[in-house]
Amino acid sequence: MKNKALCIIDGVNTSQSLHTLLAQRCIAALPYGGRYRLIDFPLSNVVHSGITNVAIFPDGDYHSLSDHIRSGKFWGLDRKVDGLFLLPPKKEIVSSANSLTFARMREHIDYFLRSRQKYVIIYQANVITNIPFEKLVKHHIESKADVTIVSYKNKQVGIFVIEKDYLIDLILRHEISPYNSISALIELHEGLKINTYMHDSYTRTIDSIVSYYRANMDMLKYKYGFELFLLDRPIITKTKDESPAFYSKTADVSNSVVANGCIIEGKVENSIIFRDVIIKKGAIVRNSILMPNTVVGENSIVDRMISDKHVLINDGATVKGQEFIPAVLSKGQRVAGAKEINILQVATECVPFYKTGGLANVIFELTEELIKQGVRTDVILPYYSILDQRYVENLVHDFQSTVTVGENEINYDVYHYSNAGVKYYFISSGDLSRERPYGYSDDCKRYELFCYLTLDFISKRLLKYDVIHCHDWLTGLIPYFMKYEFSQQTRHFNYTKTIMTIHNIQYQGICDISDLAIIPQNEMIPNEIMLYEKVNFLKAGIVLSDRVTTVSPTYCNEICYPYFAEGLDRFIYTRKDALHGILNGVSYSYNNPNSDLSIYKTYCLKTVHLKKENKCQMQAELGLPVNPDIPVIGMVTRVIEQKGFDLILEIFEDLMRENVQFVLLGDGDHRYTSFFKKMANQYPDKVSANIGYNAYNSQMIYAGSDMFLMPSRFEPCGISQMIAMKYGTIPIVRETGGLKDTVIPYNEFTLFGNGFSFAHYSSRDMFYILKRALHFYYQPLHWNKLIQSAMETDLSWESSAKEYINLYRKVMND
Repeated sequence: MKNKALCIIDGVNTSQSLHTLLAQRCIAALPYGGRYRLIDFPLSNVVHSGITNVAIFPDGDYHSLSDHIRSGKFWGLDRKVDGLFLLPPKKEIVSSANSLTFARMREHIDYFLRSRQKYVIIYQANVITNIPFEKLVKHHIESKADVTIVSYKNKQVGIFVIEKDYLIDLILRHEISPYNSISALIELHEGLKINTYMHDSYTRTIDSIVSYYRANMDMLKYKYGFELFLLDRPIITKTKDESPAFYSKTADVSNSVVANGCIIEGKVENSIIFRDVIIKKGAIVRNSILMPNTVVGENSIVDRMISDKHVLINDGATVKGQEFIPAVLSKGQRVAGAKEINILQVATECVPFYKTGGLANVIFELTEELIKQGVRTDVILPYYSILDQRYVENLVHDFQSTVTVGENEINYDVYHYSNAGVKYYFISSGDLSRERPYGYSDDCKRYELFCYLTLDFISKRLLKYDVIHCHDWLTGLIPYFMKYEFSQQTRHFNYTKTIMTIHNIQYQGICDISDLAIIPQNEMIPNEIMLYEKVNFLKAGIVLSDRVTTVSPTYCNEICYPYFAEGLDRFIYTRKDALHGILNGVSYSYNNPNSDLSIYKTYCLKTVHLKKENKCQMQAELGLPVNPDIPVIGMVTRVIEQKGFDLILEIFEDLMRENVQFVLLGDGDHRYTSFFKKMANQYPDKVSANIGYNAYNSQMIYAGSDMFLMPSRFEPCGISQMIAMKYGTIPIVRETGGLKDTVIPYNEFTLFGNGFSFAHYSSRDMFYILKRALHFYYQPLHWNKLIQSAMETDLSWESSAKEYINLYRKVMND
């Protein structure tokens, strides 16, 4: 057998679902079952089948894999003839295939040419099974087939057998062949003779977080364990000398796998516990997978969670996933203790359900990070008829009630949707639940109803929240109704605090009192909600909430002055002691050039030279002359006055005299969009105007541009400059709001800074800074330093969420 077949292990996996666990390791090195890694299964199958020639094709970060396998001595593969070979990619090869491609094998064609064996077993590293390769190869030979596939319970498994000469022929012809991998060959080649080997022993394919979680939980069932871990074919792994696990008198362990070196003082049920995990007194761990060196603090609750290595869950924290949809903590993550803190986010949009602007991302990403840091957080949203059917089908009807307003009765229903530890509530009632979130003449009436029904639902449903976090003017009447309506009806909100976040003070929710339906019109109207004889939702939120926040520290200072405050400066100033500026973050799960599959070539700081390939691809797609050396200025934005387009129009002809290209994506005011369409016709080699938010891939502009222009008149926070920096695209901004807080002007003498900025709202000042940026673009020392500083700037939600947690604690103690 050993002279008949070699084995190549396919370590390629592009599953986005596993991204958190594969950020610092490849799929083959993924830990499993308390002491193993996935690579142990193919290597053990190899050893027990007498195969002596094995090659691993890893992708991503394979250092952990290399450390684990070393020379292969644990599997008897440290040999003078044949042996174990680790064959990483020699160059960047971008492919949508989720398996080893012929192009990847072509890089190591010498390995195949010099190997003596006649047959090749291809084993995808994400397959867990115990299979006799000798029987598999014999079955293939006897069938006289071109390819043999392995099947388990009538489903194809990622294990194949093919004759080596045929595989070499496929590899050498891959550039002119329609088949880029063995999987594609089997799927598309009609004339191929395919043999199926029916495997009847336990087999699982790890292609998602859910499948990984289930495969580990299977090991708590004796039936599956006995099928996988055979006495005559044991699974071999790298051995480590560790002291036995220590169980204190307070330990309570049932139906769990606990590895050596652990210290167990709390309760553990139905869990896989890797080595050197510490579970402290009073902690409860259920249905979870804890990788090495995880620490669970005292009185913490962990349920349906996967923790990567070196995770710290502080005392009193709670981390909970859902059934077979576990919460996942990344390597080294810290979860703040948040005992007795229950937060409700109230907003009108949230991805993935609804999105018209940045607010939707903020609600989702802030909530996601709060959950990661151990804060129980729910979200309440209106139910709009545009909600995608895939979510509608999974909504659970939670509550139904009626409120009496004057002589009218208003019926409403509440549905909930649970995901990743968050419960999203959707309130449905009459005109509130129209197709669009905004844009109706009676929007103030609709959101007056939303605010009222939110509190009615919370009180009747007996939901207890320490803090209700209100976002933008549309939720501004919640503090008013708590004080003037519900405090008279119930004690439910006696210990509930409110926080009002101003995302953009321009939008305030102004209407006549007669436009509303719930606030009494024939009684004395509280002054807190009125401004210039009009109801002002945002003013009500500012004046009546316990704390007020803005989305950046600079914007927090700016709105205390009339120029920025849109008539609310005196009310904001009187509340300055309760005012806080907390910078919004950006999610690097979605905005990361190293994992963004929507761009032409993924890259990181070490491979930032690939950024130019994205530039060339963008130039080609937009019909601009392809030139990797010409500086490209990009913009992704709403095309409105606030974004500084008056300044751009004033100097645009001057800019066109420079050796630059200009790429715009967005929509808005006609006078601006028509101007850029005209410029695109006048300067077809310099300007690409993509009018409409879906007119081109925004991520390609972030990846393909060299500079990113944001000369806003005011900008509460801004997210585009944060994304641009992560993609190594240097921001050129006006010093206002969040732009000032995130962009540090470059100092060529100290080589410090991550962008360029100008203070005055002046087209001349902006043009001067543009020329300064162009000057440094042609100086590699400075430009490379700028790119490095920009890409290393951490603007994730982690620190911002911690600031919110501290604020929640402060307001609870007020």
